[in-house]
Amino acid sequence: MDNAPILDATTILVVDDDKLMRQHMRRVMEQAGYQVVEAQNGEQAIAAYTQFRPSLVLLDAVMPVMDGFACCRHLRSFPNGDSVPILIVTRLDDAESLQLAFDAGATDFITKPINDIVLRQRVRHLLQASRTMAELRASTDAAQASRQQVTNILESISDGFFALDNEWRFTYINQHAQVFLQKTRAELIGKNIWDEFPEAVGSTFDQEYRQARAQQIAVAFEEFYPPLNTWFAVHAYPSQDGISVYFQNINDRKRLEAIARTRERELADFLENASVGIHWVGADGIIVWANQAELNLLGYTREEYIGQHIAKFHADREVIDDILQRLNAGETLCDYEARLLCKDGSIRDVSIGSNVFWKDKQFIHTRCFTRDITDRKRMENQLQQTMQLQQAVLNSANYTIISTTTDGTILTFNAAAEKLLGYSASEIVGKTTPVIIHDREEVVSRARELTQELGVTIEPGFEVFVAKARRGEPTEQEWTYIRKDGSRFPVLLSISAMYDANGKITGFLGIGSDITERKRAEAELQRQNLRSQLFAEITLKIRQSLQLESILQTTVNEIQKFLRADRVIIFRLWLDGSGNVVREAVVNGYPAILGQHIYDPCFGEEYIQKYRQGRISAIHDVELAEIHACHKELLQQYGVRANLVVPIFLKRELWGLLIAHQCSSPRVWSSFETELLRQLSDQIGIALAQAQMLAEETRYAQELARSNAELQQFASVASHDLQEPLRKIQAFGNRLKASCGDALNEQGLDSLERMQNAAGRMQTLIDDLLMLSRVTTKAQPFVTVDLNRVVKEVLSDLEVRIQQTGGKVEVSSLPKIDADPVQMQQLLQNLLSNALKFHKQDTPPVVKLFSQLFDSQHQPVTDGAIATSCQIMVEDNGIGFEQKYLDRIFNVFQRLHSRSQYEGTGIGLAICRKIVERHQGNITAQSSPGQGAKFSVTLPIKQLVGDNSE
Repeated sequence: MDNAPILDATTILVVDDDKLMRQHMRRVMEQAGYQVVEAQNGEQAIAAYTQFRPSLVLLDAVMPVMDGFACCRHLRSFPNGDSVPILIVTRLDDAESLQLAFDAGATDFITKPINDIVLRQRVRHLLQASRTMAELRASTDAAQASRQQVTNILESISDGFFALDNEWRFTYINQHAQVFLQKTRAELIGKNIWDEFPEAVGSTFDQEYRQARAQQIAVAFEEFYPPLNTWFAVHAYPSQDGISVYFQNINDRKRLEAIARTRERELADFLENASVGIHWVGADGIIVWANQAELNLLGYTREEYIGQHIAKFHADREVIDDILQRLNAGETLCDYEARLLCKDGSIRDVSIGSNVFWKDKQFIHTRCFTRDITDRKRMENQLQQTMQLQQAVLNSANYTIISTTTDGTILTFNAAAEKLLGYSASEIVGKTTPVIIHDREEVVSRARELTQELGVTIEPGFEVFVAKARRGEPTEQEWTYIRKDGSRFPVLLSISAMYDANGKITGFLGIGSDITERKRAEAELQRQNLRSQLFAEITLKIRQSLQLESILQTTVNEIQKFLRADRVIIFRLWLDGSGNVVREAVVNGYPAILGQHIYDPCFGEEYIQKYRQGRISAIHDVELAEIHACHKELLQQYGVRANLVVPIFLKRELWGLLIAHQCSSPRVWSSFETELLRQLSDQIGIALAQAQMLAEETRYAQELARSNAELQQFASVASHDLQEPLRKIQAFGNRLKASCGDALNEQGLDSLERMQNAAGRMQTLIDDLLMLSRVTTKAQPFVTVDLNRVVKEVLSDLEVRIQQTGGKVEVSSLPKIDADPVQMQQLLQNLLSNALKFHKQDTPPVVKLFSQLFDSQHQPVTDGAIATSCQIMVEDNGIGFEQKYLDRIFNVFQRLHSRSQYEGTGIGLAICRKIVERHQGNITAQSSPGQGAKFSVTLPIKQLVGDNSE
């Protein structure tokens, strides 16, 4: 060792079999400015120590060949081996391991994982302490020549030492004591210890020192001295002159002991409260300890579990036998799966990690960790079932499922893809990208679209399909797939990215649905929509116009444009098979035939009958059609190469034909086009019927106007010409009665009376007829009418009749309404007059007149509601009538009683009904013989604009 090279910088020997740990500690030491020498086991460490004489050794405790404890003992055996600090680096922090380290000669220890800062500080302090110890030794050696041997020994020891006389004064203090007590020899020699360290008075130091001197016995104790923040281990020896005190600073040891106790408590707490089950089993299979997690897992109490054989809790005996056999053989088990029996009878799947704690080659107990994997096993089973289901879905799906890597290489190609595209999975998977099954032009076009949309260049290729999916946007696009045989079909392709647990894209998934049928359906729907649109437009024009010529011309124009036919005509058919072209839309360049009278000698009754039955004729090519030569010649005369003929019906009678001509070339007429013409021919029939109805309505209106004029003329005649003879008859009758009355016998007087009565009845009849006709012809405009004022006037006019009959009229409040005031007076007068007239012979008439308001739902008006109509009731106690005569009593000249019983013309109630109808109301009655009658008139409160007309 004397010939070992001396390195300039402080040298650290790093010894660890773990290369990564060794390199890490080297890097930390070099960063701190130290030079580092490495060794990977104990033997290399001894060789390096001998060669380089390091200032400090970082020594791993557990290594192959020679462990750290043996290596430490060997290093300490070298000359001056105890002067080099040895720092044990270990994962073992139990008290037994620590004791082994210190017994082997370790200066200190540090546990893994290592805190770099703590390691640097620990190394620095140990190096300082080592240098200090070296300095003290050097001082001691230098003083040996001039000081007594005892002093030299005291100065050379690592303990602090001082001597006290019987007065408790310091007589000697060595270097370590000065350091420990933080006072110099000059400050303490001759001074009283209790004066210099007053805090020690009454403390353990005071008590022990006094006991040693008083009893002359050596004392040893450990005590903490707060002013110096130091723990001391003290040995005091009495003598006749005082006492001698040896003491050590045991701060580091106390700290290590505290750490060890804390670690022991933490370890015990960790094991007991760990979330993973832990148990120890002896060599005989008996459970000797278990933590709470183990007990909770299985549901047993500590008393029920500990002391039992471990096999009792295993569902499979062969499994526990295998576990014990392997452990006895020294094997360490990792993730060994087993099934444990719970107290409630259930079984938990667990993963076991276990090894044996050996001591002096004796099996002490196992250290077994039990992790519950029941949920994981269940999830694994579910996952397996899901994967099987997914595989079944992949195989049975009728849509293509293709997955790829991020660069486009196909990974999955399901059975539907094989069937639809004609490739086998072995031809595709791992060998190509989806571009092979796509239309190149579509790919290039889509690349241009995406480049513009995303603002970055997208090359035509695989990126076209996944550019948006890479950006987190699932895409759905229509594409054309190309089969292996070159045939094509449309698909709706949905593409999404697949991610791992960290959110990184791992590939892409494309699901394609064959939309061939959907495309066909969409095309058909589009055709139907076009047909419906045209049909709706033509129908709307038909409904908006009453001009038949305009309707028919619009129809042929729209059909010609929609069908792109060369000519469309409406042919008016006559009974002999000939007819006229009444409307035409023709493309320029082809002959117009509008207005021509066409006769086809082949078009006889047989053909007409077929069209009556709804026959539709479609000729795709006139040249090839099997038709009569004369009919072919007629069509060729007008340049027709193909035609479509649909019958037009007017009120189920054949009216004519709707015909489309193709003159430029033959044409196959589709069912869509045929159906369109059929529907439009129906609309033409409706238009014809509307025109016919309009003509009939016009004739009716004209007839009505003529009738009204004649009625007006009759009213004028009745008011003048008819009444003039009556007035003369009445006047001459009165003169005859006045001048010759006395000369006439009884029969003559009777005849004269009858003549005058007949003339009076005729006058009344004429007046009533005039009144009936004037309801509409002489009507007044509607104004606001207070029915209360009207009824007062009526009662004034009926005052004589009321007195004659001894009757009474009770009137309640009546509303104001929009009405003709004269007609309202006539209405109420007729109703009240009838009520007074048709009374019982022995009973005075009692008539009640009242009203009720109703809302728009014809419900009685409540507070705050708006009234829209009123009901006026006239109720009497007269003779009544049978309800079956209700409709009859409102007709003109209808009487239920003879003129001898009750006077009248039978026109009064007819006038009432006509007045009510003019006011947009209704009138009805309820009655039974002998029980009186109740007439109800319902009228609107407000009349609509325009209802003032007659």
